[in-house]
Amino acid sequence: MLNSKLNSSGAKPDIVIVYDRFGVKRYGVIDAKFSSEKMVVKKLAPEIFFKYGLFLHGDNDKPLDFVFAMHPSLDEKCTISHARDGRYIDRIKPMLGSISSPFDESNLLELSKTLIPIICGK
Repeated sequence: MLNSKLNSSGAKPDIVIVYDRFGVKRYGVIDAKFSSEKMVVKKLAPEIFFKYGLFLHGDNDKPLDFVFAMHPSLDEKCTISHARDGRYIDRIKPMLGSISSPFDESNLLELSKTLIPIICGK
């Protein structure tokens, strides 16, 4: 990952994902926030989008494919909230949003089913 901001704050995302398969390379960031969904969506996610979505890039100097804030799920379900609407959700990079993550490891399959399409670009 490359940072295109000369005087960056030095902040590093919690999770950096590099997907490389069959010549397709995708880069993304997931940053965990232990706060309510409302606080993440209204305040913390936009900060993450700015910090990582604008200034971090893949090794190919292209923008990241996705930047997501992750927050705890109160109902142990995995949900996605996109920051862009309609056709802009996945056509403008990076894809921005938040993901609720269950704490119960029996629900990890649900989390991986939610993340895999984002990571693989499907």
